[in-house]
Amino acid sequence: MDITLELGKIERHLLDSNNRKLLDECWSQLVKDFNLAGISDFPTSNPIDLNAFISTLFEFINSPKNKTTNWDSVNYRVDIPSEIDCSMLSNENYARLLFIRVFQKVWFRNQYQPLDSKGQIQR
Repeated sequence: MDITLELGKIERHLLDSNNRKLLDECWSQLVKDFNLAGISDFPTSNPIDLNAFISTLFEFINSPKNKTTNWDSVNYRVDIPSEIDCSMLSNENYARLLFIRVFQKVWFRNQYQPLDSKGQIQR
C-alpha cells in the first residue's frame, strides 16, 4: 500500500466534498478506538484539517510517555492488516496508516447505512 498515494486520494475527497463532518467522524472514531485499546489520554479536540489530524496523531505517537504503549491493541482496534509490520514504519507513516484505516471505516459506514423497514436510510 502506497501510503502517500492513499492519503492524496483521501485528501482530494475531503477537499472536493468540503466534508468537514467526515473528518470529525474520523477523529471521533480514532478517539473511540484508542479508548477501547486502553489509551485514555488521547487528545479529544478535533483537528481543523487533514494535516493537523496527521500532525496531532504523529505528536501523540512520538510523545516520550507513549514509548511503552502497547500499539498492538491500537492496531487491532483500528484494523491494521496483520501483514503490515508497523514496527518497520516511521512514526509519520504509522500515523498516516492509522488515519487511512480509520477513514476507510468511517467512509464505509457512511456508504452503507442501515435501512428501516420501509427501505429508507436510518439517520
